[in-house]
Amino acid sequence: MIKKGSYGYIRSCRIRKTVLALLLTAAAALVYFGARYHFQTSKNIFTIMAALMCLPAGRAILDVVMFFRAPFCSEEAMKEIEERIGKAPGAYDLYLTTYEKNFSLSHACVSSGSVLALTEDSRCDIAGAQAHIRRSMETDGIKGYTIKVFSDRAKYLQRLSDISAKDLPKDPHADRILNLLKQISL
Repeated sequence: MIKKGSYGYIRSCRIRKTVLALLLTAAAALVYFGARYHFQTSKNIFTIMAALMCLPAGRAILDVVMFFRAPFCSEEAMKEIEERIGKAPGAYDLYLTTYEKNFSLSHACVSSGSVLALTEDSRCDIAGAQAHIRRSMETDGIKGYTIKVFSDRAKYLQRLSDISAKDLPKDPHADRILNLLKQISL
């Protein structure tokens, strides 16, 4: 199983969640139609059990829809990022969700007072993503960081190269910030 923040997470979840949704839906249908066939009526305890089994099946179907809507980091971008990131900690395939909008981040990196992210989704509201990350960090008690979301891969890669060339010490809040980003993403 691929962990959240690792490359390929969204693709992996698409498969796992689809299989789970199919199994749960099939189980509910099997219980309902099996009991209906056996008892020749819908008025039995198994009908209630089948209806209750539809709740986790519905949630699994919703997860499938969300994961299929979420874009993921391209293989080309991943290879270029891996060449330039150096020792800076980062996370792939982050799909930040809010009540109003969703923000797709192909990669995020934390280094020396900065949170940098790349989006390959042309529909991503960059200013909204930066504001959402800032609000989430401030709510978690992390302040004083510069947050920059790039839509231009070349500029993001150049910034990563600059960071790795400086060989800066690891940011003390890097793991905490990356865990926060993982918590607020799908």
